[in-house]
Amino acid sequence: MMRYNILSIQAIFIALLFNLVNSHSWLVYPPPRGNVYNTAACSAGEGCKGPCDSPKSFSKVKHPFTKDMIVGRGEKLNFVWPRANHPGGFVRLSAVPFESSDDWSAFDSHANKYVCYETNCGPEREYSSWGKNNGPGFSNCTTSFTVPDYLPDGEATIQWVWYGGGIYYAQPDTAFGEVIII
Repeated sequence: MMRYNILSIQAIFIALLFNLVNSHSWLVYPPPRGNVYNTAACSAGEGCKGPCDSPKSFSKVKHPFTKDMIVGRGEKLNFVWPRANHPGGFVRLSAVPFESSDDWSAFDSHANKYVCYETNCGPEREYSSWGKNNGPGFSNCTTSFTVPDYLPDGEATIQWVWYGGGIYYAQPDTAFGEVIII
């Protein structure tokens, strides 16, 4: 009997610990190609090898068990990500033909939309153990994206990038990814 109680307490502790460390964000919808290896922790300075942490050769495009998402130029797609416990920063959406999707500069030169990271997030509880304005991260944030006219027929990759996240956005001597604050 005592053994089961200890296991139950351990399971509860592990579940609570997971909530404490699950403090990053990621793209929930549309289904992402990246973050296969560094789920919710992929940044240029931490080992990501390109604009998506998995190269196009690992993509499930034309995979027999993957349903294609077919959209046309001018159509709107909804993007969803969890707020997590990070205030601040912004999200950049860029679209390139699939063949160019292993090239950072292709995405950099085709940035289509910038939005505040906390755009359209649901309500959060006022109190958080992370401090004021650092919600517990239970709500999703959303934005819409219009598929650009410049994309040719065929497969494309839309990149979702979050810049400047975290609680250090007000420190003038801090850099986030490739953005340097001077």
